Amino acid sequence: MAGVGTAIAAALFVAPAADADDRLSDSEQYLADAMSDVVCEYFDNNGMNNASAQHIFDIVNRQREVDSQQDAVDVLNYMVREYCPSYWSALAAIESGS
Repeated sequence: MAGVGTAIAAALFVAPAADADDRLSDSEQYLADAMSDVVCEYFDNNGMNNASAQHIFDIVNRQREVDSQQDAVDVLNYMVREYCPSYWSALAAIESGS
């Protein structure tokens, strides 16, 4: 079953990450800033792994401020990089499929 999770993470993170531009619109920035405490707490409690990253990605991707999977990747990347940087290398590894 872990292989399925890895495949899902690869499909949603690697492909969009190639097109992600790391730029946030004002509404994406507001969303990221508003969600960051909860997201960091979630990673503190659940660790950074394929399942936890996928869960947060899915939540971000459903928000009205986010227009595409690429934008959801940008928002997730920003939150982790700026608010809980201790998880950045683990997220980057997940996104690269490592």
